[in-house]
Amino acid sequence: MKAWSTRILLVLVVLVLMLPFFFRALLVTQPRVAVQSGPTDQLVIMTPNLEAVRRKFERGFSAWYAGKYHRGVSIEYLSFGGGEIVKFFQASEAAHEKSGTYNVDLVWGGSDSLFSDALGGKYLETTSLEPGVLEAAFPTPDIGGVPLYDTSPGGPRWFGAALSSFGIMYNRDVLAYLHLPEPKTWADLADPRYSGWLELADPTRSASAKAALQVIVEREIETATEQHRPQEEAWARGMGLIRQIAANARGFTQAANELPSAVGSGDVAAAMSIDFYARSQIAAIGCEARPGVAIELSRATVGRTGATLERPGACVERVGYVEPQGATMVTPEPIGVAKGAQHAEVAKRFIEFVLSETGQRLWITRPGRGETPEMALQRLPVVRSVYDNPVNFTEFTNPFTTAGGFNTKPSRRAAFGLMGELIALCCIDLLPDLRTTRRAIVESPRAAQLDTQLGTFPVSQAASQAGVEVHRQMLKGKPEDWLALQRQWRDQFRAEYRELRRAAAVAGPREAASGRALVAR
Repeated sequence: MKAWSTRILLVLVVLVLMLPFFFRALLVTQPRVAVQSGPTDQLVIMTPNLEAVRRKFERGFSAWYAGKYHRGVSIEYLSFGGGEIVKFFQASEAAHEKSGTYNVDLVWGGSDSLFSDALGGKYLETTSLEPGVLEAAFPTPDIGGVPLYDTSPGGPRWFGAALSSFGIMYNRDVLAYLHLPEPKTWADLADPRYSGWLELADPTRSASAKAALQVIVEREIETATEQHRPQEEAWARGMGLIRQIAANARGFTQAANELPSAVGSGDVAAAMSIDFYARSQIAAIGCEARPGVAIELSRATVGRTGATLERPGACVERVGYVEPQGATMVTPEPIGVAKGAQHAEVAKRFIEFVLSETGQRLWITRPGRGETPEMALQRLPVVRSVYDNPVNFTEFTNPFTTAGGFNTKPSRRAAFGLMGELIALCCIDLLPDLRTTRRAIVESPRAAQLDTQLGTFPVSQAASQAGVEVHRQMLKGKPEDWLALQRQWRDQFRAEYRELRRAAAVAGPREAASGRALVAR
């Protein structure tokens, strides 16, 4: 009996030792992405793109690369927000001077202003693609007047990889609870009834958040130009409107990609959003049947033209998305080779793949075999010819036929100076102060007059532009002047809020109707 027990024990020990090899063999037999044997090239990409984008393009590029170059490729992604990308390069300048590299090959994603204004010739390398690639991808160099790739003398430093636009994402259930109509314009978000029910992103950390806020000011400037009014007046009104909207915010996130989930979960009523974030969230949440409802379908469903559906038992999307008419923009999301790239040739090949028919279709087609549902990226391709064959598309909007009229202008944005930093000082650093001030204004009999004052920004565009050099000196390790300027502006805003609260408290009874009008608007 003892001998049998010993034998059984030995068999069990052998089985335990063999289990790892058994499971490894089992896993190897499961379907997986083919890996090219032999030499493997390396690529380091810094990007704010979501994991689904990274995974889908890694799979696609690996297969394309193996077929074309008969080599494997290994991609390392560095996840940075748009604003953080600039800070990374600025902080790495000393190391770059010593080593000749930032240890980054490609920068991919963020706003076009991030690439043209902040990264530009300082951190990006001029790149020459294979003959015919640029011409095939961009038969016209712009969309609605916005460049699709860098047209600077000496050659392009960045290329559009996809297209983006900006709008308002909102939760219909929360709006019904607050007795608010669906928003149509940016100014709708300044309604005091949104107080505590908005979420915004920090424009000093998120390039897309900054772009969305910039378009508010740009629209005011465009209107002033059409009406032959001073641009300075439009700047003050646009920045003031941002301040009124911010007064309703419960907080500011560090990244714009955190906003859709807050709207979808009902934590907030609305948020500014990039189009594809909104479309993805709407698709994930779906809709619910509500009998006898007439609704306007969201643009994520029917494209930018909009449509109205009226039938019993309509399936209503709980989350909606709207792009304010004549007050949004269509811009490219760029990609470019970093200066000192250690794998510059592989980086160039990645750009060529992204601009190819195969790469562009990854943005807009439904998930392929072996892909999960979230890998339906629901993005708009930047290559116009892709829209000629909309097979298996998740989105049927063609931005090349709808873009026009108002759009952003790089030259206009470049003159905004420290817009993001000013918003941070008056809206983020002093958010409790700002909210208290707006509440006092709304409750005041002089509400309309005082809210107009809050909606008029006190720091001029010229002062914002003049502060740029002070900010640059801070980035070079000389922070004294910038800290002093920050303190000066912050004290100015704090004193302004204090004076507005004082004025609200001493208002006379004859103006009571104006306060009721502001709340009811």
